[in-house]
Amino acid sequence: MPDYRGSSSRCGDILINVSSKAVSHCGIVVKNRDAIHATGRGMMITDVDMWGVQSDVFRPRALLPALADAVDTIARRLQAQNTQYGVARAALKSWSGTSSFGSGARARLAKYRARMVVPFEDAAEAIVKHVFCSELVVLCYQLASADENGRHFIKLDAKHTLPKNLRAYLQNDRTYWEHIGQFAGG
Repeated sequence: MPDYRGSSSRCGDILINVSSKAVSHCGIVVKNRDAIHATGRGMMITDVDMWGVQSDVFRPRALLPALADAVDTIARRLQAQNTQYGVARAALKSWSGTSSFGSGARARLAKYRARMVVPFEDAAEAIVKHVFCSELVVLCYQLASADENGRHFIKLDAKHTLPKNLRAYLQNDRTYWEHIGQFAGG
């Protein structure tokens, strides 16, 4: 497996921590080689070269520039809108329920899409009020995709998806996702 270098990062790459016994953290690469991730300290933007943990890197196959732009815009908007780290979500919601994409996930996604229609500068509330790391990554692809049949739409319930579930999903979807290597972190 080749080593991933920050200089080879692309907008839309997904970094999933594998440095501990438990797969416990992830983030999404946006333009300018930054990674956006939700942590206990809030929504963070980190230079990819400073991503501090060993991670598996997944890249969407044949990602269209328009979708990469949308993923970047959504991730940055979530970060800029003061979306809070969801401590309760990370501790309780992600462990309860199923990560299958069903009616509850569809209803939440419809609510978030309705909030996204409001221009950023006019938005009275954030698209999503609270997220944890894997929820952020899944939502970026779901909100960027036109519908759930899009090739890079991640068909998981973001609210109930742990980083390990996201990793397993990406490993199993070899049609649209490629495991391109490991990144040692900075």
